[in-house]
Amino acid sequence: MGKLTLVTGVPGTRIQKSLAKFVEFAETNFDRTVEVHSLEADFQTRARPQVAEFHPEVGVSPTVIHTFLLPGALIRRLWSEAFESVTNRAHESRKKGDVIVTLHLSFFLHLTREYFFPADLSLMIDWI
Repeated sequence: MGKLTLVTGVPGTRIQKSLAKFVEFAETNFDRTVEVHSLEADFQTRARPQVAEFHPEVGVSPTVIHTFLLPGALIRRLWSEAFESVTNRAHESRKKGDVIVTLHLSFFLHLTREYFFPADLSLMIDWI
């Protein structure tokens, strides 16, 4: 079973680009298979139809800001669904090699100037 690494941080830091370089480095220099799973990517995919329903003026390209204009309970449900999906995929990927899961536990909403915490820590505790 491969190693599991959780990477959290400040949204907008472009960690995916750095992780892609790390994966290439690990595979080239250490012959290690490393797979990266992004909770936010899964979350955004799940939120897209909801944003279209709640905010049809946005069109087919909602941003993260539009996603956080959804009702809080819906955001939390979507985050939990994304978490379950990503952790299931990560578990399967660990059978083949190392896994990095990227996720944000909180977000600062510039429109409302407040922090929003969609994460369900009980899911994380059970998983870790």
